[in-house]
Amino acid sequence: MWRAGNVACDEAIGSIEYAIEHIKTPKIIVVLGHERCGAVEAALALQPAHDLVPSTLNRIFPAISGIDSNISEKARLTEAVQRNVQYNVKLLPTYSAVIRRAVTDLHIPIQGAYYSVTSGTVTTVSP
Repeated sequence: MWRAGNVACDEAIGSIEYAIEHIKTPKIIVVLGHERCGAVEAALALQPAHDLVPSTLNRIFPAISGIDSNISEKARLTEAVQRNVQYNVKLLPTYSAVIRRAVTDLHIPIQGAYYSVTSGTVTTVSP
């Protein structure tokens, strides 16, 4: 389920819960952030884009607070995207009893990942 800023919104959580309970197919849950994410960039700049709803930015702000402003803009955005991924990996089982049970009882892992648009590679993001 794609959502701007890869945030743990109700729709994304509901889709994951549906897959776990009804389709019974997930072997892993992946939170995938990507290079040059416009939603995370807008949250960093405190300048909401016209096409983003405030609730999306409000879900990103806690993840990116305290990022060093003395690093390059590119490095800052990369760090913010990765922190947002880590934050949402932790939130999913907190927000959903279904996902929490899937992780603990069914041993379905939640993995963070980062997609580089430039290189086309995906790397894991550790907690």
